[in-house]
Amino acid sequence: MSYDEIIRTGLAAALQAHSPAEPAQHADDTAVDNFARTMKAKLAQKRKEGRSGWQSMNADDLTVILRQHVEKGDPVDVANLCMMLSENGQRIAPAEPAQGEQWQSIELVGDKERLIIIGSYNTKGLWCAEVWHTQYLRDQQAKSADGFFMNAPHLEWVPTHFMELPTAPTTGQANEADTQ
Repeated sequence: MSYDEIIRTGLAAALQAHSPAEPAQHADDTAVDNFARTMKAKLAQKRKEGRSGWQSMNADDLTVILRQHVEKGDPVDVANLCMMLSENGQRIAPAEPAQGEQWQSIELVGDKERLIIIGSYNTKGLWCAEVWHTQYLRDQQAKSADGFFMNAPHLEWVPTHFMELPTAPTTGQANEADTQ
């Protein structure tokens, strides 16, 4: 090595040693990088399991899957589904009313034993609704040749719709004000 090469190499090493260090990465950027690695690993795992096709899915279908994964509680799956929607140029579809919050045709009750809310307009044009057990509904339908149910003599009505009961409170205890 020539004298000039030694000088250049030495100067380059000295300059590198004394150059200001790059600023430390912000904690937000570090978190995003770490999370992106976790997302990629999860996607790779799912590809190995044969999952694919999100690029051609519509927003409604991806949204349904997203909401299911929110309930499961895995933020990585939720983030991956949000990424899929974003990459497809889609938005999260509006939420459908929760089961139990929409009226359905009485013919769709099925055989499952449970309490439901039944309803219809009576002969006076007023909406009537009651909580019945599905077995009681079937018994009343079998007893009535004309399909009418009697809530009171002036309020004849035929249940035309039903909805599931909403989920009960999780505490299982009455409020203090309710017990006084």
